[in-house]
Amino acid sequence: VHIRTAEIVALYSYVSLGEMFNTAALNGDVVNSQIYVFGVYSNLQADTDLTNSALLSPFLSYSPPLGPAALVSSTGTITLDNTLTAGTPQFNVEVTYTGPGGAWAGDATKTLTVGARVRVWYPYSTFMFSSDATLNTITGYNDPANCARLKYQRAELKVITQWSDGVSRLPDMDVTREVTFASTDNTVVSLAGLRGDPWVDGLSAGTVDISIQGAAPGIPTVALELDVSDTPVTET
Repeated sequence: VHIRTAEIVALYSYVSLGEMFNTAALNGDVVNSQIYVFGVYSNLQADTDLTNSALLSPFLSYSPPLGPAALVSSTGTITLDNTLTAGTPQFNVEVTYTGPGGAWAGDATKTLTVGARVRVWYPYSTFMFSSDATLNTITGYNDPANCARLKYQRAELKVITQWSDGVSRLPDMDVTREVTFASTDNTVVSLAGLRGDPWVDGLSAGTVDISIQGAAPGIPTVALELDVSDTPVTET
């Protein structure tokens, strides 16, 4: 006598981030997305989350395409880091379930596959701007830290990136909040050193280069030159 049991008849999947932007190339922090796989049963029981099932998740395997755009783990986590050097149009990660089928009591295994589609955008061109190219002393404003000298101006920095998936390009995007700025001389300018803080204050006369801290070595970004001058100006 065979007893009919619930049978996994199909799979479906979704990705927590189907459109991934590799901001790790700008700040060094990895970007993760998770593939979730569900099993559809032949009876009326609810679909089962195979990804988070301690019993069934070991029967899932992931076969990503080879390339420099993304890393896919054995548990279905897609990771972008600053070692990756390109974007990619939508690609398919094939997920295979080879495990208990449940069609009949005592049946061994069943094999089903499903695809999960992801696109990766990479910052192929990055530009940095300053609201003022020269930070002068300000007539009538003394430096609180040294009343014997005038206070210097401050400027706001901005970073604009153009993203590409290797085929298509997106309009310019402001990514200032994703980056941390650094200078070649902290005695000439002051930076907060915080993610997304765009303000730079003059401290003493000189010239510095402002760059993006933690950016990947190959990221196409140009350091911004900023001058600090003792020539006073009057702000209105």
